[in-house]
Amino acid sequence: MNGVATPIYFGPAARPLAGWLHLPAATTGPHPVALVICNPFGYEALCTHRMLRRLANQAAEAGIPTLRFDYDGTGDSAGDDLDPDRLSCWIASIREAVDTLRLRVRPMRVCLLGMRLGTLLAGLALSEGVAADALIAVSPVVEGRKYVRELRAFKAAVTDQGPADGPELQSGGFSLTPETVAALSGVTLLKSAPVRTLIIDRADLPAAGKWAEQLRAAGAEIEYGKSDELANALINPHDSAVPQRVLDETVAWLQALPAPPPAPVVSQLSPEMQQRAVMVTQSGQTIEECAVQMRPDGSLFGILTRPTHRPVQKAILLLNAGATYHIGPNRMYVDFARRWALEGVAVLRFDLSGIGDSRAHEGADDNVVYSQHAMDDIAQANRYATRELGVQDIALVGLCSGAYHALKAGVAGQPATRLVMINPLTFFWRDGMSLGSDLSPHQVAGDATTYRKHALQLSRWLKVFSGKVDVKRVAQVFALQLHARLSSLGADIARLLRIPLREDLGAELRSVAQRNTSMTFVFASGEPGMALLRMQAGSSLRQVRRSLDIHEIANANHTFTSRQARLELESVLRRKLL
Repeated sequence: MNGVATPIYFGPAARPLAGWLHLPAATTGPHPVALVICNPFGYEALCTHRMLRRLANQAAEAGIPTLRFDYDGTGDSAGDDLDPDRLSCWIASIREAVDTLRLRVRPMRVCLLGMRLGTLLAGLALSEGVAADALIAVSPVVEGRKYVRELRAFKAAVTDQGPADGPELQSGGFSLTPETVAALSGVTLLKSAPVRTLIIDRADLPAAGKWAEQLRAAGAEIEYGKSDELANALINPHDSAVPQRVLDETVAWLQALPAPPPAPVVSQLSPEMQQRAVMVTQSGQTIEECAVQMRPDGSLFGILTRPTHRPVQKAILLLNAGATYHIGPNRMYVDFARRWALEGVAVLRFDLSGIGDSRAHEGADDNVVYSQHAMDDIAQANRYATRELGVQDIALVGLCSGAYHALKAGVAGQPATRLVMINPLTFFWRDGMSLGSDLSPHQVAGDATTYRKHALQLSRWLKVFSGKVDVKRVAQVFALQLHARLSSLGADIARLLRIPLREDLGAELRSVAQRNTSMTFVFASGEPGMALLRMQAGSSLRQVRRSLDIHEIANANHTFTSRQARLELESVLRRKLL
């Protein structure tokens, strides 16, 4: 049985929630059980997006209607993580999701599935009377105060998150206000009301054993197990693995739930599912967001944000940053799109096929960042923007791999008036390459810059003499850097002699400039992509200087984790795009 996934908006009219309703292909009669998926928070939501999407598809294929959604102020839903009263709003979002699913499919039972913080929120929602009958807890957060400590530890462990953004607790680019921290620190599931529960704990970091014992002692029907798959499900979006055994166990448990007592059969309702929403911004103005499928087969999904109060003159296409789905790193694509729409610009933030909510092409793997289908995907999005918005002024903007794809689309001659490339890590990609290699070009460029910066520091030399520095590694880096510089010089000579090169960044930049397309490169300070750009483009940078700008943003990391760095990035983008 195949399922059908539909993007929807639901909940308060002025502050809608965004979600995906996954329905079985056969929808006659009442369903024994339906599932509401409650996301984790922040960076963990980015990491598990692929896993939870696959779970929703698998459940629907097994005949279980499923709703996955974004809480108020998260993902594609209205609002911001700095808004007040987050905890109660998140619980209210779960209530709205359950009510929406019950209205849509009339299930006999509703089960909540919580991932990480989603378990704590789901448990609190059940305690407040949300109409659900069972709970699945995956790698659960049981106590809010321990979760807050985890976020603080994560922030301390990640050294490149940038400067603090005031009183908020910032972790992985997402913020919790002091009010939200205090509210979370005061809640726990250790005294929660018992319901039928499946707990799947992390094998390496179990956190729910005591909770399971308390629920069992209170008379709840509990199944408790541990999974060694979950550790790899919570790493970065590009490398995270789908815990398939966990998904299989979850769906099997749902199918085995005992049927409730017989009840009169109620015919299903089919209210119209809203795929567009008007949102009220903080300034009191309104914008419209619309979920769009740019291919009939559903393999290219995006969110179009546009003004409601003025005609659109320009369009901006935001490309995936690595495997992060269309909300962008730290959710900054959502923030940018909504603010820019108030300036009269339409913004299409979309997922390349196989990433986020866009299906992979037939026979292709998903989660492939440098996909061979990317150019066709961008061309399709370009055509959609031209056809639906009636604009010719279209800009392509991307970070990391998105920067690579934006440049290559310009080189291929796709219609774009402006290209903005943020922190690219490579300018040429071949299948089988790995940016994680210790001696990849961007890693060598970055390490060479670091070594030169520290060359005059006595402490560094003392480490060399004491054997604390890998001298062989340093020698390899400088040897590869010398080779790269000689190759750059050779490329300049070849261009003068008009000898074609297999990989010629300089020629690519000149071809884009000849089409009167402006190019902007934006780098966080210390990013190796800047050194690669100067080395691989060589003298061509001077030849295209009228069409090309390079900006550097201090105190920023690769994904602009700090809020201040994102504001500075947006300031640069506004000058180039609006």
